[in-house]
Amino acid sequence: MQTISSGSAKSIGARKDLIAFLATVFPHVELDPTELWVVADTLLADHSHVVQAGLYVPFVPDATGADPRRVLVRHAVNLLYARPATWALTGFEGPSTDLGGYVCRGFDDLDWLPEPRVTEHPAERIGTAPA
Repeated sequence: MQTISSGSAKSIGARKDLIAFLATVFPHVELDPTELWVVADTLLADHSHVVQAGLYVPFVPDATGADPRRVLVRHAVNLLYARPATWALTGFEGPSTDLGGYVCRGFDDLDWLPEPRVTEHPAERIGTAPA
């Protein structure tokens, strides 16, 4: 596997392409762009062969028949959403192990979601006949 050095013109272009790709896959406009840069640098170190092959080329399966970009995106999800700067965008308040867990801390507090519109169809009532 050929790797790219962090200072080469090729790596700068690959980094820009990867950041543009990540901004498309994770369209959080409120996210500080430096968060994507950090994720991109980690991905370049671990998956430079995928980035060099091209992120926007037609699907070319790897030896297992999988699209290598899926592995890249899965890794990016783990990297990006493990960063505290991203937590505020998703409503995650951070780990609670040191606070005794989520059970007594309002783990079901979903005030950032709209109230659910629950309706019941008359035929779905258990034990009653439809009118």
